Amino acid sequence: MSRNYDDFTRLECVTTITDFKDGYYAFADTVFYGEKGGMPSDKGTINSLEVTDLRWEGDTLYHKVEGELHDPIHMKVDLIERYINTTVQSAYHLLDGYYERMGYYITTIGVDNHSQWYEVNMKQLPEGHLQDVEDYVNEAIRRRINTEISYIKGSEYPDEKYHKYDEVRIVTFDQLNSQPCGTLHVNNTSDIGNFIVLDAEKSSKGYRIHTTCSYLTNEVMKEYYQLVKESSHLMSGNKDQLLANIHEMVESNREYKKEIAQLKEQLIEYKVRDLALTDDKVIEVSLDELKTFTQKLAAVLKGNKAVIAQNGEQLNYTIVSADGSARAIFDRVRERTGINGGGNPAFVSGRCNLPKEEFIKVINEVL
Repeated sequence: MSRNYDDFTRLECVTTITDFKDGYYAFADTVFYGEKGGMPSDKGTINSLEVTDLRWEGDTLYHKVEGELHDPIHMKVDLIERYINTTVQSAYHLLDGYYERMGYYITTIGVDNHSQWYEVNMKQLPEGHLQDVEDYVNEAIRRRINTEISYIKGSEYPDEKYHKYDEVRIVTFDQLNSQPCGTLHVNNTSDIGNFIVLDAEKSSKGYRIHTTCSYLTNEVMKEYYQLVKESSHLMSGNKDQLLANIHEMVESNREYKKEIAQLKEQLIEYKVRDLALTDDKVIEVSLDELKTFTQKLAAVLKGNKAVIAQNGEQLNYTIVSADGSARAIFDRVRERTGINGGGNPAFVSGRCNLPKEEFIKVINEVL
């Protein structure tokens, strides 16, 4: 097993090409890590050309760049990306041990340079759990625990699923956690820098907990600061007034929605009064007007009418009867069309797949 990834601060090397196929290069040495084991790929350059892709073939990592490479090869990994990818891996190892001692385990992790989260199989989060998690990792950071990386024969590892490997790499953080892992890790827990729990949400596996650490915290802080700054500008106030302005805007929106709803209802009333007096047996309205329109129509209608609303290929209808014959009218329509519906003597409603023109023709004939 390669020792290339035992020191995550090794960001540069000079090497030579050993293979080239399908646009990808393999080298005698590499400082790049390709996505595997839940850890994203490194970013960086080879001979000043940006690395556009990394892929594994067995234990060999192949590198792709936009251009042609010639020996000697100078590789350089992006420091910020390396720290972002590595520090969260080590932080989650610490949490593996934390949850194991509680009788739980991390089921899934999601890590890239914009999002870091893990899912834990807890049905309920105890009060103060998120703060406890944050304090636990930050205490490990303050203790400056050295990372121990060791190699043993696969046949000597207690878990039988590792017996097929010639060698197993073990990553240990003192008494906090020890487990097989092939990814990059910090040399000392102080390299994690900081660890912040952002929030948590219920998931199918328990709870998903969003976190940030190291250089990603800087990026998140900049992003949130810019968001607050732009929001303050849009709200015509300063950052201190932002929350109050948002509450005011939300309350104003509620009032506007009420006013709009009242205006819509008034417009429907005017529409009902006009159409109730016409000789038209069928009135077409929009789907969102149908319920309110039929209710108001019943209050002023002197005879019988049908109200329809098209919803894609489906036709919604309500038969409205001032003399209580809605069900009798529906029965006659059903005999001729086979439609289904239900209601009472004043209203019968339903949905059907009849063409609108055919439905209107039958209603006109029945009424």
